[in-house]
Formats: sequence, C-alpha cells, structure tokens
Amino acid sequence: MAEKPSESTLKNADGLNIFCRYWYPDNKDVRALVHVIHGVGEHIGRYDAVAASFTKLGCLVYGHDHVGHGRSEGVKVDVKDFQLYVKDCLQHTTIMTEKYPNLPVIAFGHSMGGTIAILMMNSHSSRFAGAIFGSPCVAPSQATPFLIFMARGAAYMFPQLAVAKLVVSDICRDPAVVEDYVKDPLVWHGGVKARWAVKMYDACMQIQAECEHKANYPFLLQHGSKDAICDIKGSDLFFERSKSQSKVYKKYEGYFHELDKEPEGEREVVFKDMEDWTRDLLDSLEGSKVNGPKVDGPIGTETASPSDVDVKS
Repeated sequence: MAEKPSESTLKNADGLNIFCRYWYPDNKDVRALVHVIHGVGEHIGRYDAVAASFTKLGCLVYGHDHVGHGRSEGVKVDVKDFQLYVKDCLQHTTIMTEKYPNLPVIAFGHSMGGTIAILMMNSHSSRFAGAIFGSPCVAPSQATPFLIFMARGAAYMFPQLAVAKLVVSDICRDPAVVEDYVKDPLVWHGGVKARWAVKMYDACMQIQAECEHKANYPFLLQHGSKDAICDIKGSDLFFERSKSQSKVYKKYEGYFHELDKEPEGEREVVFKDMEDWTRDLLDSLEGSKVNGPKVDGPIGTETASPSDVDVKS
C-alpha cells in the first residue's frame, strides 16, 4: 500500500511560505521525480489521483500550492509576472534534485499549471526529461484587442478587481467533483482578477512567440474537445509549431477541462495515456531501469482520434 502523502513548507525567494506535498512510490527504489503543477484558484491537494498514476510507476511526486493559492502565503490569485510561479517551481525542483540526484524529472502541469510548465520547459528544458501538459492555456479564446486594452487599464488602476468568474459546471462532467469543488474551502471562489488575467495573457503570448524555437523537448499534450475554460485551439497551435521530435497529442472527444476528473469509465483513458507515455519515456532513458536512491521519509508525433481513446458517447 502506498504511503500517505507528506506535507511541509519551503520559503521562496520572496520570503513567502509555500505549502508543499509529496507522494511516495510503493517501491522504495525511486525511478524518477514528477513535479505536479496545479491550475489557477485551486491547490495541490486536488491531485491525489494524478500522483497515484505516477507513484505506481516508481516515481516520487512533489508539488506545492502556488503563491496566493491554497495554504501558501501571498495575495490570493494575484501575480506580477508568471515567471514568479516558474521561479518557485524551479526552486522546489532544485531542492528535490539535490536530495535525489541523478534521477530524471518530469513536469506535469494542468490548466494554468500547463502554462507554467510550458514556460518552465521552454527556458529550462535541460533540467527535465520531459513534460505532460494537461488542458494548458495557450490561446485565451475571449482575448480580443479591445478586451485586452480594457483589462490592462483595469489591472493598472484596480489590480484586484474581479473581471470574470469561472462557470464551475465547465470543469468536468462529474457532478460530485463539481460539488466538491464548490465546497472546497481551499479553492478560490472570488473570480479572476484583472492583473492576473493580463499576466496570463502575456504568458500565452510569450509561449506562442517562442514555442517554435524552444519547445523541442519530449512532451505529451492532452486536451478535451469540449473544454470551455482553456481553448483547445491553443493546444493545436502549440503542437503544430513545436519542433520536438518526441511529441504526442491526445485529444479526447467530448471531454471537459479537468480530464482526470471526468466520469468514471472515461478518466481511466486519460490516466492510461499518461502512464504509458511516462513508462515509455523512462524506458528510453539510459540507465532508467537501474535502481535509484531509497526514499528516506518526508521532505522538510501522433494525434489520438476518438477511436484511439475509446471515448464513450
């Protein structure tokens, strides 16, 4: 039986306490590290099922609540630059790779976490073996020039002003998950803030500008065709422009935003694709089958068609 996740905090470069979570593999020989990066307004505690997919492959999984999210310090869901999120992820990764050297590291990012993961991979891919991007935001569907102009004005004058609100029923098609999300006290329910929205847009534009030249690492891209939160066209664009020689794109017909939380019988397809890709990547790495360090306790190109993924109607 897998160990329960452990919890700790780290102090980031800005002096803020960041809440961290760690999941351990059943086998004490660690094969790889996986950094899970969560989305906007939520927290790392919603990723137990995702972590379980990796721990059963022998991976030690680590993640944290972004600044201003969950149990971490900072102004709620506000950021002056997305590179601050990236910086914390790199700091956490440094801690883990110093504790567990010579292990491959995989980044997993969902939604805004996917955006952060792409930014991080584009600038520091040498530190990672590959990445999984789940429903990333790359091309904001509502971002017209006029709206961006208005948002920049609002962000300057009233950075904390809520300019949009999530339609909660859009996260997935499982009513129980939606209900849990609504009742979760660690989830931010106050709406998307003006400055955060502008910084997200800027991050997306940066990704679009640089992905052709920098997205040349191994990755798995996953997106649902009915995602109303992060437009799948952004994933289409990213995959098309990337020059990676080891890239896989899985589209899931009829799926909503949170692929890992879709109804039972359908989410399993998503997990299997994640696990198969991760297993293949680790098998391909030289020496990946050699036993790694022991866990010593808590830390202080193909596109899947609907038939490929066996999606239920």
